[in-house]
Amino acid sequence: MKTYVIQREGNEIGVFTKRQLKQGIRSGEVKASDEMRQTGTREWHRVGSVSKLYSDLKESDREPEKRHDLSEDSFVLNPDSADQTDFNMDAQNPDDTSVDIESEALDDEIDSVDDSVDELSPNENADQARSDLRRATIFATQNYLRRSIFVNNADSVQKYGIILQYISVFVLAIFTYLVYRNPESSDPLLTAASYAAAIIIGSVAAGKCRHAGQRLVASTPTSVRGHQPLDMLGLIILTAGLAMLVGSILSAILLTDGTESAVWTIIYGVLALLATVLASGLVLSPSITNVEIETVTSTEEAFGLVALVAKAGLLLSPFVLASCSAIGVIKGSVALYHLWQADGAVALTNMSGWISPLVILLIAGFYPLVMYFVLLVYSMFERMFR
Repeated sequence: MKTYVIQREGNEIGVFTKRQLKQGIRSGEVKASDEMRQTGTREWHRVGSVSKLYSDLKESDREPEKRHDLSEDSFVLNPDSADQTDFNMDAQNPDDTSVDIESEALDDEIDSVDDSVDELSPNENADQARSDLRRATIFATQNYLRRSIFVNNADSVQKYGIILQYISVFVLAIFTYLVYRNPESSDPLLTAASYAAAIIIGSVAAGKCRHAGQRLVASTPTSVRGHQPLDMLGLIILTAGLAMLVGSILSAILLTDGTESAVWTIIYGVLALLATVLASGLVLSPSITNVEIETVTSTEEAFGLVALVAKAGLLLSPFVLASCSAIGVIKGSVALYHLWQADGAVALTNMSGWISPLVILLIAGFYPLVMYFVLLVYSMFERMFR
């Protein structure tokens, strides 16, 4: 069954079947000024320009009292947005031939949809309802992610991460000075300069690779045979996150020495779970990760799912950068505090107390590079074999 994606002011509000789209128009949930495209395609059309929907648009204009009643079969995925009941009808004249030319392909697609969906048996209606509920859940997750700070404000999150990277260089400089001031220490300046260079290169790589990766995601479609593989992959990622959280809690209880190390272990588990929740939502968002539903072989689909994980990981890089940079700065500041107090928790004679913050900061900086490289290799092989 063909479905249609509806967007308003650049934000997708749901996915509709032919019947749901017509009901949404009549109820006022879908406006003539909204844009639509068939799932799996990229070309957008204004709803008011599709001649096959004129009768529904006119009916919605004649029945304003129904605009506050949401259709039970449609998916309302943005309840926090502006009032959707203020339906300002601006459908074009059906006699305008330019409209038909603009939307001719989409009209054919709507005409080609199997009208038997409107004449389902009770059992088929129950199956359809369960399918609609499942898809509603998927797109609710997808809509949450679009509204979340990690997707809508990814550039700002990445800037915070890069700022924290440079703050860590400042903390490193003070740490190096305190080690250098100790008469027993060897000269730490060369080591500190190497650490600072690695952090700066990592922050630059994080920015460049993410923006290049976004273009690569847009130009590398992933083909799957249906939504079931996406559901399975999202569940696997989410299960992995839960496993990491449970493992970190058990490690904090059984293996770590001291309260401080136990707290850090649990923090790592919580951040890993949050990252997997976001990654799972990205996997379930075909419009964000450029997923196309089409007929492919099992091997092609398997490689496509691997590429999809890399896409989700790359789109998740601002969150990883900000989180790891924050942890690196905090750990570096804690090490600096112990060094300042000369309490013996951090050695005064060398730079070993900075190794832990450095590793975390390097993971933050070079993580997008790894994800970009994986996706680039997939893209090269995919183009080669096609």
